[in-house]
Amino acid sequence: MNNLKELDTLLIRQLSAKLTQRVKKATVLLVDDDSITRELIAHQLSHCFEVDQAYSGLEAIEYCNVYKPDIVLLDVEMPGIDGLEVCRKIRTSLSTHAVPVVFITAHTGIEAENACWDAGGSDFVTKPINTQTLIRRLQSHLSSKFSNEMLEDLAFRDGLTGVYNKRYFNEVMPSLLSFSQRSNTEMALIMIDVDNFKHYNDRYGHLAGDRCLQEVSKVVTHCLKRPTDIVARFGGEEFVCIMPNTNKMSALAMCQHILTGVEHMANGPDKTLKEKVTVSIGLALNHQFDQYPAGEELLNTADANLYQAKSMGKNRVVL
Repeated sequence: MNNLKELDTLLIRQLSAKLTQRVKKATVLLVDDDSITRELIAHQLSHCFEVDQAYSGLEAIEYCNVYKPDIVLLDVEMPGIDGLEVCRKIRTSLSTHAVPVVFITAHTGIEAENACWDAGGSDFVTKPINTQTLIRRLQSHLSSKFSNEMLEDLAFRDGLTGVYNKRYFNEVMPSLLSFSQRSNTEMALIMIDVDNFKHYNDRYGHLAGDRCLQEVSKVVTHCLKRPTDIVARFGGEEFVCIMPNTNKMSALAMCQHILTGVEHMANGPDKTLKEKVTVSIGLALNHQFDQYPAGEELLNTADANLYQAKSMGKNRVVL
């Protein structure tokens, strides 16, 4: 019993240390049109976090479309797009909807507070800013965010490759399809299967096979870099990828990029693979159907195209 308690204590300490390090390395997006105020706050926060700056609401939205900050510190009153509208935009984006937003406001009172909550804010601080209070609140929100992410990783991450698992794919697929239909945007679904994997496993052993899958997953995740792209291990040597806002040409180019990247793995500097490895890819697009497809229909189409790619000689993509 004592040994189990000691192990639990050790694990808690390790998780706590990991959480502390993640908070220290967190990226805060600071948004304020007043350059003097912005630089002052950035300097005060730089001792505890990585700080990126935006001088307007529009720049903040453009930043979030490309990058994914860990938390946003946002001035309410700005010319053009104010902080409340920026927060609403953040909340409706697939990649940033869960990012904490802390408002900076010069106003106090119920009306000002409710405006922050109604816009989707996580918290707010009032001017003049107490630096220690601001830092503690940011740390608190970041700790909660990262703790939830660590728990989600345990439930939704594949233990071998580190990419998402089939359970996560099944959770998010309906929402992504629904979003694509509402916004009338194109979406690509990619199914990837490692060619001749059974032969590789039988010849070199399961440890080598595991290493092969890890390397393939690294190539795929390196290719799909956008925050909205999703890579999941579907089972065995099969992976599935979802690419929102992706047309036919971009999807085909990405598939070719994956094929080339996997082919070149055997020539990597660490020589971890025993021989050359290739993959076959089945691609399906939601706009290739007369009506918006259900998730199962899109998945079955990608799977059928994958089977055809295998039948045609492997190491290719079929749409």
